[in-house]
Amino acid sequence: MLFIFIMFRTPGSTWGYISQALIFHQVRKYLLMLDTRKDHVKFWRPSILFLCKNPRSSVPAISFLNDMKKGGLYVIGTNLTGDLREPGFVNMLEEHNMAWLSLVQ
Repeated sequence: MLFIFIMFRTPGSTWGYISQALIFHQVRKYLLMLDTRKDHVKFWRPSILFLCKNPRSSVPAISFLNDMKKGGLYVIGTNLTGDLREPGFVNMLEEHNMAWLSLVQ
């Protein structure tokens, strides 16, 4: 009874709850257990973040990065700013999409 009284009468804490801490601990433990392989030199691959103004004009650099990663997966993208409500912006997005698809093919 005393426990229930204390539980309902205490002021709320601003630093979190024990249940959240336990869930975080369990999730972290099981995520760390997912990688069953040991750290070994033969499994190492570089992580590369490639930033450029125009990826279509950087094909030699992209090929070099592909050789460095030995064909591994990496993501290359570009940032377009504008207002989606403008009719010309949608056409520009379609042109960029077709240019990306032609680069991949």
